[in-house]
Amino acid sequence: MVARPEAIPLAEDASGRFLGWLVGVMTYLAILSVSGALAAHAVANAWDLKLSGSITIQVPAPQTLDADGIARRDAAVTEVLRVLSVTPGIGQVTPLSTTGTRALIEPWIGADLAARLPLPLIIDVTAGSSTPADLELLAARLEQIAPDIVIDDHGRWITRLARLAGSAELLGGAVLLVIGLVSVVSVIFAVRTGLATHRPIVDLLHIMGARDAYIAARFQRHVASAAGKGAAVGTAAGLLTAFLLALFVAGWDSTRLSLNTGLLPEAVALAVTPLMTVGLAMMAARWSVLALLRRSR
Repeated sequence: MVARPEAIPLAEDASGRFLGWLVGVMTYLAILSVSGALAAHAVANAWDLKLSGSITIQVPAPQTLDADGIARRDAAVTEVLRVLSVTPGIGQVTPLSTTGTRALIEPWIGADLAARLPLPLIIDVTAGSSTPADLELLAARLEQIAPDIVIDDHGRWITRLARLAGSAELLGGAVLLVIGLVSVVSVIFAVRTGLATHRPIVDLLHIMGARDAYIAARFQRHVASAAGKGAAVGTAAGLLTAFLLALFVAGWDSTRLSLNTGLLPEAVALAVTPLMTVGLAMMAARWSVLALLRRSR
């Protein structure tokens, strides 16, 4: 079957090939931007689920590692546990052994130094199902037992992390806005160039009875083809780059890559990104051609 020749040979223009490459690059950047915003949001949610409603209490290490110093520290720990057991809003209380604490810091300072350091005893506390605990009152009571005791409320860190994730999402939105503006300007430039190049053919089509909508549809179809090919390449390259970055963060160990159970919103966002890029290019092409044709009359 012989292909029907185009009324306007736009495929022969160099501007069309340039537009395809440009849309590909814009889509690539858009995919990376969306992936970064989704990753920041997922990390914030994961930390929120893990640390929400939990605090960490550090009972200071004994000043001396002899039997008397350790006994005083153990007595303080027993009293701290008793206060926690009668405090409203406190759920599960899990003391971490000295061996467990030492195992946490050994990768950073080495086993020899970790064995010689006096380590505090860490108590992991989760909130109960009742009203939240009064942390200020709890801190005052515990400081009477051990003046150097440290209470770390994870809610503060979650709040800061949520703000950081929100900033990343806003930055991603700003980048997408800039990408959209650059894409629209590029399409308008390509359409103006193509319309000027094929002006004699456009005037002949007008004489033959063709309307502006028909001319605009030819440009819109050409832009859709070039932008679609570029968006497909840009999407594939962007997803591959995002995967390699995630694998690099995971230490090149694919088994450490965790998949979020709510993948549908992320998949929809990544799928919509190239479609929006192509759709925006098509609308910009149609509107710019119609505006230029009306202006030239």
